Amino acid sequence: MVKISDEEWLRAKREDARARAAKLADEMTDEENAALTAAAVADPDNPPLPDDAKLVTYQEARRRGRPRVPKPKHLISMRLDDDVVTGLRALGDGWQTRANAILKEWLEKAG
Repeated sequence: MVKISDEEWLRAKREDARARAAKLADEMTDEENAALTAAAVADPDNPPLPDDAKLVTYQEARRRGRPRVPKPKHLISMRLDDDVVTGLRALGDGWQTRANAILKEWLEKAG
């Protein structure tokens, strides 16, 4: 018995599947091909790609996380009075962004 690696086994399995698919495609009649194409185009769950669709490589699609920004913000720790924090939080969601805008405005006026 010959032992092969998992990678070699997968490669052989893929080659076999490709060969079988090519054989079936060669044996398909024009009518079968037209019927299959019409069914695929009519499938609402699988619409055809538009002509201007941007196809990406596997590596591009695997990128994770947030996109990089040109000027990233800095994470800092600072102590503020309780009434200041309570007042900012009372502004609702996005209070940190508003606090950043308030500080930026103050700096522009001060400088």
